[in-house]
Amino acid sequence: MIEGGYSGDHIHYKPNFLASDPGIGTGDGGYAMYLGRLSPDKGIEVLVKAWDDLDDMPLQVVGKGPMQEPITKLAEQNEHVTHHDWVEFEQLGDILSRAACLLLPTLNYEGFPRVLVEAFAYGVPVVTTNLGAMGRVIVDGENGRHIEYGDAEGLTRIVRELMNDPEQREHLRRGARRAYEDYYTAEINYQTMMSIYRQARERFERSPRGRNFTPPKTKTPAAV
Repeated sequence: MIEGGYSGDHIHYKPNFLASDPGIGTGDGGYAMYLGRLSPDKGIEVLVKAWDDLDDMPLQVVGKGPMQEPITKLAEQNEHVTHHDWVEFEQLGDILSRAACLLLPTLNYEGFPRVLVEAFAYGVPVVTTNLGAMGRVIVDGENGRHIEYGDAEGLTRIVRELMNDPEQREHLRRGARRAYEDYYTAEINYQTMMSIYRQARERFERSPRGRNFTPPKTKTPAAV
């Protein structure tokens, strides 16, 4: 936006949030997880290639889309892979809360998917492509891990490393939960929104238009 001509001090950032805190999960499921649309831009081919070398590693996939067939085939060929095209909300929370890590090997510039906040709230580290907002929200080694664009071998290496290193997983779990508590709760979101409103009002009041602005008179409702 700045490159497009907008002034930086006119731009404010307010991320997604959760209305209620689900509480930190157990992370004891022993599996990695993918949650989202099964389409080429989400890196599904990267995920499938990674599991060519992770055939002994449990994976839970939740989602459907145009690349559902490769995931269905992977689940049929590998007893450690489970595919759910749809689950109830409560079951989804249970699967995510017990995951060792969430995999988002996107090939696209994402905005700020809500699933990131949900994972952080449960204390689930996120392994994602170092691309755009995803690469900035996920701090490598703090609340998740980075892979390079389209790097199936890198995804294989990091997943195996995480699954075999409980100390690293616990460090990342604490970092993910801390990120949620610091930035993505309902209260913090409310304070952020109100701060944006206050700054917008103050800027307007200082402007020539604002200094000459007369608020409309409030009409008293007619008595019934």
